[in-house]
Amino acid sequence: MAGELLVDRERSGRPVVLNEQVASRVVSWYLQSKPLDTCGQWTLRWAACRLEQDTEVVGTKVSKSSIHRMVQSHRLKPHLQKYFLHITDPDFFPKMEHILDVYRRKLPYLFCFDECPGIQVLQRHVPRTRSAGKAVVLEESHYSRRGTVDVMAFLQVSNGNVIARTTSNHTAESFGAVFEEHVRAWPADEQLHYIMDNLSTHCNHQFCKLVARLSHTEYHEAPTVAQRREWLGREDKRIVIHFTPYHGSWLNMVEIWFSILRAKCLNHCPGTAQLLRDAVERFTVAEWNAYLAHEFEWKYTGEGLHEKVVVRFTGLLWNHHTELRLPFLTKHILLMLNMARDYGECVSTQAWENLALAIESRWDYFGELVNNETRPKVRSTAEETLNRLLAGMSNGPLSYQRKVA
Repeated sequence: MAGELLVDRERSGRPVVLNEQVASRVVSWYLQSKPLDTCGQWTLRWAACRLEQDTEVVGTKVSKSSIHRMVQSHRLKPHLQKYFLHITDPDFFPKMEHILDVYRRKLPYLFCFDECPGIQVLQRHVPRTRSAGKAVVLEESHYSRRGTVDVMAFLQVSNGNVIARTTSNHTAESFGAVFEEHVRAWPADEQLHYIMDNLSTHCNHQFCKLVARLSHTEYHEAPTVAQRREWLGREDKRIVIHFTPYHGSWLNMVEIWFSILRAKCLNHCPGTAQLLRDAVERFTVAEWNAYLAHEFEWKYTGEGLHEKVVVRFTGLLWNHHTELRLPFLTKHILLMLNMARDYGECVSTQAWENLALAIESRWDYFGELVNNETRPKVRSTAEETLNRLLAGMSNGPLSYQRKVA
């Protein structure tokens, strides 16, 4: 009849054993536990054998195919892994916005610089060959090490041309010599802009003196790294250095070219250091600049990254809080405080609420980490940060549902 609920009749066969509750327990156990307590990663067969012997883990036996189906139903692939670097610079977003603004300015003499250090020169004992079916290239696994080579590269953003130099190291002296050579290759009356990372050789006194000499200006020794970076970034001189955020080298456009260099040249490097240097030089000048160079279209705007950072940190607090270390937590909490102050509207209210609840639930653990810290400077910085966090949770985005006493 109209308006009546439709209900299935009872069916023949045994009742459902692996219901949604069991599936949730299986997936949680499979993803969040380790087979050797502190290390290891489950495989489907290994997990099924463990659950067959120890039914108390999830309350029943579960086959390999059932575990596979449950994991797939949540679109989870724990066997796939890749390197990842969390954002921890408390001032990451203002620095990121500065770099993106530099790209938008379309400066004619804007160069992205970076080093690719320690490229190993491997001499294979046997040349490459092919399998019997001629479908697979076979590479001898035995090799002899023939030293390392460093590559320093400048990418001109306006046209994609690259100037690369190979060195035996990346000391301050080597970097200074390569940098001076590059500066002198351009008109003396043009302002040169460089984007580079925060390596110590890029902001020490020696480099500041070099920039002052090449810019025909004065440099009064700045005692701190922050002051030296501020001076290098001033636009009232010929050479201007723009630093990427810490853990933000992916904002440097020359990284795109380095990935191309690895794929087209370094992955098939010759067996001596000199041959490798010649290969890099030939690829850069005779191939890349002659045929392949082009202006890269930079489309990244940072949209959505603010919320991702908050959600990732919330997940770490809920799932891996006992594995986090105090310096990482301190930097990340400072990042959250700065984001709540300056970018609160870029993150959803729900994400801020979830973070506040996670912080409240782990507050005792934060205090335990501080009490167990033996390094005075790390401990004092962490204590100051926690006090700021406590004050910050009284107003603004992090004040939602606050329960910390």
